Amino acid sequence: MNSHSANSAGEHRRPDDIALLFRGEFGTPVELAVRFVVIVLSGLGLYAYLGWWIGPIWSAIYLLTQALAYFVMSHRGQRFASAQWPLALSAYMLTTSVFVTLPAFLITTDDPVLVFCAVMALVALCVFTLWRETPPGSLLYFDIGIGWFTGALAMVHALPFADGAMAVLVMCLTCGAAVGYYSMAMITTRAARQTLKEAAQRSAEAQKMEAVGRLAGGISHDFNNLLTVLQGNLELYQEIPDPEERHMLVVEAHAAAIRASGLVSQLLSFSRRAPLTPDDAQVEDVLAELASMSSRLLPATITVETGPPAVRMMVRADLNRLNAALLNLVINARDAMEGHGTLRLSAHAVDRARDPNLPPELSGRAFVRFDVADSGPGMSDDLIAKAVEPFFTTKPVGAGSGLGLPSAKGFAEQSGGALLVRSAPGDTVVSIYLPLTGSGAP
Repeated sequence: MNSHSANSAGEHRRPDDIALLFRGEFGTPVELAVRFVVIVLSGLGLYAYLGWWIGPIWSAIYLLTQALAYFVMSHRGQRFASAQWPLALSAYMLTTSVFVTLPAFLITTDDPVLVFCAVMALVALCVFTLWRETPPGSLLYFDIGIGWFTGALAMVHALPFADGAMAVLVMCLTCGAAVGYYSMAMITTRAARQTLKEAAQRSAEAQKMEAVGRLAGGISHDFNNLLTVLQGNLELYQEIPDPEERHMLVVEAHAAAIRASGLVSQLLSFSRRAPLTPDDAQVEDVLAELASMSSRLLPATITVETGPPAVRMMVRADLNRLNAALLNLVINARDAMEGHGTLRLSAHAVDRARDPNLPPELSGRAFVRFDVADSGPGMSDDLIAKAVEPFFTTKPVGAGSGLGLPSAKGFAEQSGGALLVRSAPGDTVVSIYLPLTGSGAP
């Protein structure tokens, strides 16, 4: 590896380590609040008990070092980017060292209450180092050193009470065993957490690969549907002599090719949110084209019913993306009905007063609602919530990408509208809301 690559790796590593250090030092908001309250009360309690100003001063210094650590670890600018990592390490060790100073002092006093409180504070620190999220590995030995320092302080304070060499030996062995077990716990706990983290990363990578496989299979499936339309029209073109009918077959084959291009655009927009190219269109024309494509795409065992809009309406949208989104809804409906049933296509001018189901984020204007309804078995509320998640599909492997509804939802929202799914046994309706721009507006 050349020096440039090594430097780049270091630059990418440090922000992650700083974020890990930040989470390890400040934990959860509840724990942080409890910690600060205990620190302040401890300082005030020492002043109230003996009149020692060292307590409030210690509390103030600790809070200041915590504020400094927070600033250094959460800073996102470039002012001291190159020095942020050593500064973050220094702030981390400074706050811990400041915390230890007061218990280390109190444990050497002759007051049993102060000694007890000091020991409890040091025990709490050791428990905290085990409980909190693991900071970077370079600080493992610093935390272990705090444990040994705590044990050494306890030994120094207790040795004068030992009666003979045997008592001293027993105390040393006991203290060494306790601190040794603490060190082992630190090492094994952090190793276990690292193992779990790596296992979670491997699981995430496996899920990504599975999603890519489903995506490839689903895109192939959707392209196959469009190729079926193309192939069917071309075969009919060879058999039908009437020039007008042959012209219509060519037009529909060309439209299917455009839908195939739209499928690619759909994938690009899902991954990169490709810009829309909106244009004005008559709603009834969009609906008529969808009905024509659906009749060629669906088997004869599925009846297609089209409800023409009550009034002429204009919608401004990216027509290729709109047609692709609606065609995806038709394909989903076909699969839900398993080849038998009724598909209903309709469009309505709606507003809050005329459509109580209008999504709450849509208000202050009129919308056209494109409905694709099927007579399939329906979906539960949990399944409806999952259906708009990317890559979620109930179809067999290779039979769906799980992008149909999410892409349609993304297109609708990008166009200033929304997507809504309502389902009951025998009546599932997927609606795309788009802003209404023509005379159908109330």
